[in-house]
Amino acid sequence: MSTPGLQLTLGVKTDPVEYRFSYEWLFRLLAEEGVRHVQLGTFTELYLLPDDFFVDLRRLAESTGLCITSVFSAHRELGGFMRFDHPAWEQAARRSYQRLIEVGALLGAESVGSSAGAVMRDRPSDKDAGIRRYLAHIKELMHVAHEYGLKALTIEPMSCVFEPPTLPDEIRSMADELLSYHRRHPASTVPVGYCVDVSHGYANRDERVVWDNMQLFEAALPYLDHVHLKNTDSIFNSTFGFAPEERERGHSLAVSLVTADFDGYRLNLFDTPGAAELLGDVHPVLAAADTALLREWADAAWHALAGLRDDQQPLLAAAGAALAGGCPLTAWLVWEQLQRSRHLSLGETLRMEYAISLNCCRYPDFSEGVRARLIDKDQAPNWHWKQIEEVPETVVAAHFQPTWEGPHPLADLG
Repeated sequence: MSTPGLQLTLGVKTDPVEYRFSYEWLFRLLAEEGVRHVQLGTFTELYLLPDDFFVDLRRLAESTGLCITSVFSAHRELGGFMRFDHPAWEQAARRSYQRLIEVGALLGAESVGSSAGAVMRDRPSDKDAGIRRYLAHIKELMHVAHEYGLKALTIEPMSCVFEPPTLPDEIRSMADELLSYHRRHPASTVPVGYCVDVSHGYANRDERVVWDNMQLFEAALPYLDHVHLKNTDSIFNSTFGFAPEERERGHSLAVSLVTADFDGYRLNLFDTPGAAELLGDVHPVLAAADTALLREWADAAWHALAGLRDDQQPLLAAAGAALAGGCPLTAWLVWEQLQRSRHLSLGETLRMEYAISLNCCRYPDFSEGVRARLIDKDQAPNWHWKQIEEVPETVVAAHFQPTWEGPHPLADLG
């Protein structure tokens, strides 16, 4: 008796195309390369576009010999099931997921899916309740997917304990519960499988690999539906491609909301896989930052934050050191922006940013920063004002003034 082998069908996920190239271009390129299967990566407008858009997109794919086999989230836009700060998060996630199922059916896809979502980093106690709520919704959505003619729903295991399932026990327990539900309702539900990223592993706060990517892959293998092939670094901190230059540099840097250099890696405080393990309790970090920023004057905030360069928390120390060596004028401008933009609309904020960016070019610190960081790369900028107290208030205020005549160039933003 022979053991059945695992059959893999090669395809391409459309994340890289997103807002850069047309689907017509991508489908033609894939057809020329002999690729026949596409996983459509989601984008913001997907949940709002009319049915006709997806009917036409399916026709476009089929006209080039392609099949849109599945649809999968490219971001974390369906993570509201695990948020408890407002009921609207859960409601929005449910509506969006149901629309994702509808879109998959319109495209002729066999499956749709996403990651399960993320527990708020400052509310780790919500995790168990978040998983229960998520599983309850997925069980109901298994019925919806069956009604629309899909064959499966998929979930992506992640690399951070805030984004379950992560560890082998979570991977097995969540999948077993959903498959057990499907076995009890085989005539009215679709099964749930994993869409596994082979670059996902688990490292603790000491950067010690507890479960490598192949061990987690093996845990998910009995429930496998799709595989994402990506490259990764030694602690699964980032994913990237397989081009020669990417292999040579060892890891790629992803710029996001809050980053800091730590032991040779650039970390994102809220979005890097393994953030909980690297940071431990996030409350002291947030409290220290808030205490420093909530000062009445810019110089007081600057000294408070810069003073953290000797803090025992590595990320706070890195942030403090970066600020202490940075441009004092820039520090004051950022603080001033925080004060002025609290109640501005998006259009008003962008108009303010436009004025600041133009005015920055009028002062010597901008060119000096470019010289020190990008041209000579000596990392030793000679700032015009050495301390934040030396920066004239009139100079800061001038950065917010118009440099043009007539209406604001971004006046049509509303």
